[in-house]
Amino acid sequence: MRRMNRNRCVRVGLMALSAIALLGCSAADRGTERPGEKSPGGSGPSSSATPAPLRSHDPVTRFATQEVVLPPGAVTLDGGTAWVATEDGLAAVDMATMRHVYTRPKGQRPSTAPKPGPPVVTDVRGARLAMAVMPVEVPGTGTHRARYAAELLAADANTGKQAWRVQVPLDDSTGFSEPVELKIAAVDNGIAVVVDGSDLMAIDLTTRKVLWNRTTAGVEAVISVDDGVIAAVDQGDYLEERVYGLRVRDGEQVWTHKAEEGLTILPAGPHRLLITLGIDLDAYDTKLVDIGTGHVTATPDVVTVPDLCSHDGRTTIVCGKFKAGQNGVFALDAESGKKLWELPTNDRSAPRFHSAWHGVVYTSLNSEGLMLDARTGQDRSAPLAQAPDLVNGFAGVFIRDDGTGLDGEPQAIAHRTSG
Repeated sequence: MRRMNRNRCVRVGLMALSAIALLGCSAADRGTERPGEKSPGGSGPSSSATPAPLRSHDPVTRFATQEVVLPPGAVTLDGGTAWVATEDGLAAVDMATMRHVYTRPKGQRPSTAPKPGPPVVTDVRGARLAMAVMPVEVPGTGTHRARYAAELLAADANTGKQAWRVQVPLDDSTGFSEPVELKIAAVDNGIAVVVDGSDLMAIDLTTRKVLWNRTTAGVEAVISVDDGVIAAVDQGDYLEERVYGLRVRDGEQVWTHKAEEGLTILPAGPHRLLITLGIDLDAYDTKLVDIGTGHVTATPDVVTVPDLCSHDGRTTIVCGKFKAGQNGVFALDAESGKKLWELPTNDRSAPRFHSAWHGVVYTSLNSEGLMLDARTGQDRSAPLAQAPDLVNGFAGVFIRDDGTGLDGEPQAIAHRTSG
């Protein structure tokens, strides 16, 4: 099994920490905390006080001052629960009680291992589950060497308690490498697709058996899933990058787009990929591709090569550039792909794009949080102290990339919505 990703010409945008917000029902009681561990939290009343009822707001224009410091790791929001894939396991943090519950892997964490990817919350045969995949090491005995596995953890999304866990052995004994991705990349019709470096595997979530696996020249990313097809990017024959679709049920390839140097590929809502050719604020070929069929559905006229795209959960796709000290942001109609607006313009600066939800775009400019109308791009009246990187009706998650987190990693802070 290949453990190291090779250098690539293609630049692949991922649905990472600042882009993931799976929305659902409010969480119920989370059970007990870890022995000897206090509930996370910041300023405000202690966790022993009776918490105020958790309310959903739509649209979200204000956040409560009380903060909840989340465990370090990749975060997903589901209703009133922040799910965090930490190095210790899968944590459920209840925004109403500020208590958290862990589902822990059976195996040990290897001395060298990738960081777990963000949790996925989905319905499996009538049960709502939160899932994450962990790198684990099974110690050897006698003459037998240690074994390495990907351990899939599942928790009940309503209680936070462990539902089940299963280890998928890896093909060799070389262990993991930190740069390798290990995550649940997509779930479709009860099948989870796990990416492990340059390997893909599909796991039936009912039988918890591996249905198929596929080793490639080097998977850059499994980007998104729609209509039973996952979209991925890797290096094809003759060192040529490609974007391709695989059928989830059997791993068969159903479409391919040859890539070229300078492409950026991003998920753009539940049904589309955005493929852009160019550098920074100099895009000159942009197209929306249907994930299920591989067909080009639109060629929007934008001048920004984005680092992140987000569907607002309604009718709009918002994309933004924020790396390399440059800001650019634009919005597309999610159905037609038509460009609705784009910044900067001659008379307006471009803010940094953070997230979008239900008609509101959350951005920042000169250290101030700003809200834009998703359909028109016009400023909304009320400023924010900070723009959320994840948001739903119950909570916002704010990423502090100021070196104050564990080992200098970004620190995730959650606030309840208040209006």
